[in-house]
Amino acid sequence: STTASLVIPPLPPASVSGSSDGGFFDPVATTNASRVDGVFTPEANLAISKTNNQTMIVAGMSTSYEIEVTNLGPSDATGFNISDTVPSAVDVISSACLETGGSCGVNVTSGSQVLYTGASLPAGIGRSLRLLVTGTVKGAASGTIANTALVDSPVGATHTDPDSQNNSATDSDQIVQQADLTVSLAAPTGNVQAGKRVTLTLRVENLGPSKAIGAMVVSPLHSSLEAATWTCEATSGSTCSLPSGSGSINTTVDLDLNGRATYVITATVARNYSGSFANSAMVSTPTSVNDPVLSNNAATAQIVVIRSDGPTFLIGDGLSKIILSQPFRIALDAANLKRVGTGNARLSNQTLNLPIDSGAIDLSNGTGEVNHSGGLILWNGSKMVQILSVRIDTSTTPAIVSGLVAYSDNYDKLDTGVVAGRLELAELVMPSSVTYPMRPLAFNNLYYHQATMTMTDNLATLLNFHFGGTNFRGGLSLGDISFQLVGIPSYPRP
Repeated sequence: STTASLVIPPLPPASVSGSSDGGFFDPVATTNASRVDGVFTPEANLAISKTNNQTMIVAGMSTSYEIEVTNLGPSDATGFNISDTVPSAVDVISSACLETGGSCGVNVTSGSQVLYTGASLPAGIGRSLRLLVTGTVKGAASGTIANTALVDSPVGATHTDPDSQNNSATDSDQIVQQADLTVSLAAPTGNVQAGKRVTLTLRVENLGPSKAIGAMVVSPLHSSLEAATWTCEATSGSTCSLPSGSGSINTTVDLDLNGRATYVITATVARNYSGSFANSAMVSTPTSVNDPVLSNNAATAQIVVIRSDGPTFLIGDGLSKIILSQPFRIALDAANLKRVGTGNARLSNQTLNLPIDSGAIDLSNGTGEVNHSGGLILWNGSKMVQILSVRIDTSTTPAIVSGLVAYSDNYDKLDTGVVAGRLELAELVMPSSVTYPMRPLAFNNLYYHQATMTMTDNLATLLNFHFGGTNFRGGLSLGDISFQLVGIPSYPRP
């Protein structure tokens, strides 16, 4: 502010030539001067503009806002603030200020609140303060982003702003979602034996830049693939709408930037099929998301199947003997687990004898299924896990041992527990002594000796969860299994 004084001097007498009384004078000269004291505040017309030079912006991409402050005068401006509250749809990366003839003041930016305080700028052309605010639009953002910047002269500033209409500027952009989705499909290499289990791996990935919420994944399975099941696992930040299913895949997935979902499909090739076929997989973005590259949205995998016309060994009876390994016994003892055979099974001297009641084996390639009655009970105090109806599926490599599993917190009341369903318990590797075609011995007996069994992650997770601790792990040796199958060969009709 400035203090000013105004003085009005007295008017001197007028003179008229040749006359002594033609003039006049003021007899009270003391009243002919006046002083006015006042406070005058300078005015500075500050103006702000803002743009990112775009009208449309892609979710997941970066953007830079240019904010410029000028002083239209007439006075210099000191002590004003420049602010930009960035919308939540944008993650702020950095802010900087370029000074041309002025000062940006102090940068007190915090998070999405960009703020410079105590700025100053002289009036005049060619003088300005320019802010550059850089951020990334969130991958899931949609709609419109409206970003407003302000310049304000708070109490204590050395000036007033006569025009508040140019103290704010807004940049608005339409958000466009764009995600480059890819899909791949892998199948076994080489020939696949009819009747065997096969595994296909389907992967979908989002190369960005936006998220893909509700991307469609489709993989119709060939008619020769039977009893198909699948699981889905996604990387952090992405989600499978269904973690598992059966039959063909027709589901959705939410994919983050660089997110990936992996589907593992397991199926049995029909025993009567031979030849080759292609299985396909497709991925597509939801209608609100644009995919800039469509050429990587489909994939195929070729499978070649050979069929055996050899005989099938129909199992009617038999016995499997599992000798529990020392590492497995140590883990059981560390968890204080007692064990006993259940049903028709018997556990004696660390050997579990499981009766066989049905099944069938293709003698030409060893593929098939062996079903057992009875099982095993593990318990600690009142907590108990029961394994029943053990099945060996030799149509996969390695073969899979599965069983019906139930667990309970009350040993005496299994009906109050939880039935987990059929779980894969172990992987089984056949001994190298087995050759094909297999030939039954006398009295229609078929033998397998000392196949090795290792625990699956499924069984290890269940035991550790129910009994507590970390004594069990996937890959733990369970022991060796030998089985004697009793049945009759069945030859195909010519």
